[in-house]
Amino acid sequence: MIPNNHFWAGSACLKDTGAYPSDVVAISDILTITQDLGNQIPNGSWMIYLFELFVDNARSVPLELDLFCQFDDKIEFKAVFNGVNQHTFKNVPKIGHSYQREIMLDNNRRTITYRLLELDSNQTPEIFELSMSNMDGSVDDQKKSDLVTLIKNMKYEPYKHFTGIEWWDHANEPPVPFPIRYQVQNSMLRYSQSDADLKNPNYKPYRSLTTDIDSLHKKYPITFHNLREMNGCICYDVKPGMTNNGMTYSL
Repeated sequence: MIPNNHFWAGSACLKDTGAYPSDVVAISDILTITQDLGNQIPNGSWMIYLFELFVDNARSVPLELDLFCQFDDKIEFKAVFNGVNQHTFKNVPKIGHSYQREIMLDNNRRTITYRLLELDSNQTPEIFELSMSNMDGSVDDQKKSDLVTLIKNMKYEPYKHFTGIEWWDHANEPPVPFPIRYQVQNSMLRYSQSDADLKNPNYKPYRSLTTDIDSLHKKYPITFHNLREMNGCICYDVKPGMTNNGMTYSL
């Protein structure tokens, strides 16, 4: 059951209309933070610029490398496994900078690699490799042992890549999506298949987006603006506004 304070709006990324590519082992995008809109996040709440891969259709396990924005001005990139934060990246998000986010699956080693690269610097990528040996279980409903069992036994078979915005409202009654913290550009939405070298994936562009929203709310204080092709890939902007839907678009 979906909590009544959890909202999202965005799209599923597709190879072409109606189809997710097979044998995906890595995904990538570039998130550019273009403007700080001020902190209007309610007390105890947060919003997320999602980069999310779902694996194992039967278990529906989400893997995420997200930009978290909290009510207390804490802004961080985090690696997430099945809804549990596993790692906070040292790279501090900056206005006007671009960040490549990657999630890579190694079925043989049963590991998930989260890689973050600030493109506007000379830094090397920051890498976090999640496995059975370093799993964190920090919430009551998902103990460490349960998550270790999950990463060991789940199928490393992606079936959905979500791009968009997520809200968790712990202040308002009834809960509502609240204004976003940053205006951003999301570009270079890509995937790599099973013949890839995971240290240097051979990425291909997604060709289509189809709307994906929660079932609880019909209005979101954003606009998905200027969907377009950039360097052969889908690109879009997220700005303040109002929408009741995600994105549907094809190259």
